[in-house]
Amino acid sequence: MAKPKKLTPQQEAFARNVVRGHSQAEAYRRSYKVHPNTLPSTVWVNASKLAADANVSQRIEALKAEAAARAGVTRESMLAEMQSNREHALDQ
Repeated sequence: MAKPKKLTPQQEAFARNVVRGHSQAEAYRRSYKVHPNTLPSTVWVNASKLAADANVSQRIEALKAEAAARAGVTRESMLAEMQSNREHALDQ
């Protein structure tokens, strides 16, 4: 796979907002200057095109993988702590 090109600050913000759980349209609104009179359909189309861009979609997937790795460590450590607490409670 080719190395993705560097994203613009707006594209990076869009990718991060998508990974934070915002819809593509909301991520677009938060990342770009959208005039209040802009039609929602215009925002949807622009957000969809942005999300379909190969470099942006690769960045979204990379950010999701990073978030999943962080969450996995937290989940594992929490399960270990819960097991330790359970064993301690049973010993009482």
